[in-house]
Amino acid sequence: MKSLLEVRKTVSRNMDIQQLFKDLYDRRSELDAPDYFHYFSKAMAEGLWKDYEVLLRQFPGSLEGKDVVDFGCKYGHVIPQAIAMGAQSAVGIDVMDDYVCTAKRVFGPRFPNARFYRTDECLIPLPSNSADYLLANEVISHINPMFLETFYAEASRILRIGGSILISDGNNLANHPCQRALVPLYQSWENGPAGVKTDRDVVTEPYLDARRRLIREQCPEIPSSTVEYLAVNTSGLFGKQFQRVVDDYIQGRGFVERPYRQGMYPTCPITSGVVMERGFYPQQVELALRCYGVDAEQLLDGTVPIEWRGLSWKRKVKRILVHKYQSLRRLTQSVERRRGEMAGFQILGIKRW
Repeated sequence: MKSLLEVRKTVSRNMDIQQLFKDLYDRRSELDAPDYFHYFSKAMAEGLWKDYEVLLRQFPGSLEGKDVVDFGCKYGHVIPQAIAMGAQSAVGIDVMDDYVCTAKRVFGPRFPNARFYRTDECLIPLPSNSADYLLANEVISHINPMFLETFYAEASRILRIGGSILISDGNNLANHPCQRALVPLYQSWENGPAGVKTDRDVVTEPYLDARRRLIREQCPEIPSSTVEYLAVNTSGLFGKQFQRVVDDYIQGRGFVERPYRQGMYPTCPITSGVVMERGFYPQQVELALRCYGVDAEQLLDGTVPIEWRGLSWKRKVKRILVHKYQSLRRLTQSVERRRGEMAGFQILGIKRW
């Protein structure tokens, strides 16, 4: 397979990136990669790459010659897309070993200007002032709140002055339908049963079941009733903290019951304590970033710069009219109402100090 850099010389960038993902999927039997990687390759080849292009174009300038970081990159499929759009380097970062190792194995040899690292507790293994753009797409809703402030601080640290961070997520608590839809999703991921479908995914192992399993592995001699009691009353705990609380109970050193509360996002008890679809009010994210020298605002309707390239004159006129209409509508609406109209949110921040 030709590298993307070679193919770019003869065909358009958009065709390059689509063909790259199609080739990856067509040759999946030759790749040492899990099925989930192939699922993403297929989705990208079938058009998901267009959504990511729109997302990457939300940054205030072109990616040409920029150093780009994708935090929460999964298997790294956005990295070649950033390079196709002109980035001089692209770094993918994720908490899962499997994601990072697969990305290194598949994309590393094809793209010498791509790197992949694992993060631990949201510490980013990059030098200060080394990135122009940082993307966090559908990530902060899975970061355990114990580490979220670390992410904000680290994101600001690695950005150059004037660099930008784009946080995009589908869990906007200012949007009431979204808020209501999250409650049954939380319930499903906490209590199951396994295999139940939510409005956006399928529950593989409910976190209550995961706690039962971990307790049995840690204390195989205790009765089932004790396993059940501990599993039910350790909701929200994870990793070594979870193990320590269970051990304290077994050794008679005291125990505080922590049952799941309906409406709360559930926490995976394994290792990094990822949470499932935590919701945010956009102001939370804006204010948190400002504490670290990043001026941040939610992108609302009409606030995104108009993209003119490749448009016919009729499409350009239509864009202008839509933009004018949105501008007039904003004059009659409060900011809070417009925040709530957005099914998710996109927050763009620029590092000032």
